[in-house]
Amino acid sequence: GRIITKQLLQLPIHAVRALNINEHGLFMLQEEVRDKKLRVLVGDVRDYERLKDAFYGVDICIHTSAYKNLMLTEENPSEVLSVNIGGTQNVIRCAKYAKTKQVVNISTDKVCLPESIYGLSKAVAERLVLHASDTSRHTDYYNVRLPNLRPSAGSVFELWDKQKAEGKLIELTHENMKRYFLDIDLAAKFVIDSLLFAETGTTIIPKCNEYNMIDLARE
Repeated sequence: GRIITKQLLQLPIHAVRALNINEHGLFMLQEEVRDKKLRVLVGDVRDYERLKDAFYGVDICIHTSAYKNLMLTEENPSEVLSVNIGGTQNVIRCAKYAKTKQVVNISTDKVCLPESIYGLSKAVAERLVLHASDTSRHTDYYNVRLPNLRPSAGSVFELWDKQKAEGKLIELTHENMKRYFLDIDLAAKFVIDSLLFAETGTTIIPKCNEYNMIDLARE
């Protein structure tokens, strides 16, 4: 969300509204960009009335809000479902109410054959978005399904950097593990570019590279 916001502010637009429950994160974003076009809104995606106010006059919504950490989401399933599914449903409803032109739901490759709470919740969120596209006359809804992003907060690279700095061994779950990765700046650009070519009721996926995790750990 932070990277997308910064890239949007480089475009000839009227304003960007960044809504987040993380007050400190919003403050740091505001301090970092110092742009009058940025309007920060403290709010919870689960709060329908707050979200409805935030949607007033909005042309495009890029929905990035989700609980994502695989280990923590397994231990807190009710919170994950309320944000990742309930929050997405609120976004859909508010967009219909405000007659927003486009809603982009940021999804994850973990929706493919999901076994985790995170993957299952995002798979349901994708379905909600596709269903909304079938029942809306004013708003285009679609999903952008991204792989793992590099770098990103809470990623394995952040953990590895910490372990290395502390002189510890780098931990790897399994030496045969493979994952898809995309540079976070390219991912943000793909999301913004999709506003020009994505069709309602679709799920679009960027081309990205597959890596052996053990090779990345050695690197």
